[in-house]
Amino acid sequence: MLLACAALPAIVPRVARAQTCEYEKTPAELAAGANIVDAARCPGDWRRYGADPTGAADSTAAIQAACNANKLAFDASGGTYIVSAQITVPSGVTVRGAGVSASHITCANGSTSIFKAAGANAVVIEKIKFSITSVSKEAHTAPVEFYKSSNCSCTECEMVGCNWAGVLLHDATFCTVDHCYFHDFQGAVHDSSDVCIYTNSNSNTVTNNRCFGGNWHGIMIQDPYNNSLPSNNLVANNSVGLHQAYGIAVYVPTAGDTFNRVTGNSVENIQGSVLENNSGAGIYVVGAGAGGTTLANNTIRNCCVQTTQRSLAPAGIGINGISLTAAPVTVTGNTVQEIRAHDAILIVSSKGSIAVSGNTASLPSGNSAGTPIRIEASSNVSVTGNSAERAPDSNGRCIFVYANAISVANISVTDNSCSGGSYAQIEFAVAGGGKISDVVCTKNICRGAGANGNCVRTVGVENATVESNQCLTRPANGA
Repeated sequence: MLLACAALPAIVPRVARAQTCEYEKTPAELAAGANIVDAARCPGDWRRYGADPTGAADSTAAIQAACNANKLAFDASGGTYIVSAQITVPSGVTVRGAGVSASHITCANGSTSIFKAAGANAVVIEKIKFSITSVSKEAHTAPVEFYKSSNCSCTECEMVGCNWAGVLLHDATFCTVDHCYFHDFQGAVHDSSDVCIYTNSNSNTVTNNRCFGGNWHGIMIQDPYNNSLPSNNLVANNSVGLHQAYGIAVYVPTAGDTFNRVTGNSVENIQGSVLENNSGAGIYVVGAGAGGTTLANNTIRNCCVQTTQRSLAPAGIGINGISLTAAPVTVTGNTVQEIRAHDAILIVSSKGSIAVSGNTASLPSGNSAGTPIRIEASSNVSVTGNSAERAPDSNGRCIFVYANAISVANISVTDNSCSGGSYAQIEFAVAGGGKISDVVCTKNICRGAGANGNCVRTVGVENATVESNQCLTRPANGA
């Protein structure tokens, strides 16, 4: 900022008047009709236009004036600034604070976005702390909103007390949310999230953020049933803590392939306390438009804490409703642990190709109802090279393929390592007239099946190849 001001005298004369130095109005300020309140402040400094760093007076108009007349609108010295309405940021403008410990914007209007870029390009919001101080049930608002805008970024910001989103990417493209901190959100608005990638937003990146808002979702990629396809977005290396519904959700009911990527994130303590306790997945992927989704190298622990129902794929990782014609979905290299109820990895009600490979899925002692890897009512699933483990004292499987009143086909379970439990460690089972056909179960290693179980068990399976599996600790009946 000092360099920016030092460069100004070549184009913006400072005039000596009564022992003070003043910056004359720039051509851009003249064109924007900016009202100069403190001419000793450098052009672009919020205080030049009357912003009050004590928080006693409203600074909305002053910060808007700084944005209208400068490519850099900044807080040079820090302070607490009250705003009451939306500030529109034009293309090419950077709004910069002096750091989240110094520049603090507070807003008592929970029904508005604070900084909004609409139809803009190359807007930057950075180094500011935002606090929303009122409760609102208004959706589609956030301290930072990029609407039908491209190549914009929100970096190194802190968001507190938000009601719907911290950062909203709405029909946005090639935008970035990076190194932001979200915490202590308020209200309970449906589908609220720390970061929301909404409708036809594509090719955006959400990286290196700390998401602890505590509202419904940590990070949400969403088609809200309006025939939109949010696609090719990257959600990577974020830390997601306690939320009520899902840690990270890819929710795309409209048919199509969206190729979103969720990689390298840490997700924990997802409660599942909303939606009648049906939710609770650490990472949830659902819908006919979720084709091509990649979930890779994420770490998920302690999810479904308050989940009591199974209807919305509650699990560490839950995949639901992938259509037959969808591009393949991959679940690879993830670590799922400490899921105290329900499954570690669950594939349900899907017909499209899904590859579950190289994951480590474990359940703790006391979780007998869940399965490390469960494939239910789903076809065209490959389960390869995973480590599936459960406590030795638990009564359940390590890998379970289940068809209840439905026919499923083309299931491959190969090269997996299974350990623990007192039941069959790999089981294919049907109920209610269901059927499983075209099964390959080969080269799996099972350790520690109990006296009442087999290493591999098939019930109601047609056209199966079961061979070259190893049972290193055989049950007492020798099966």
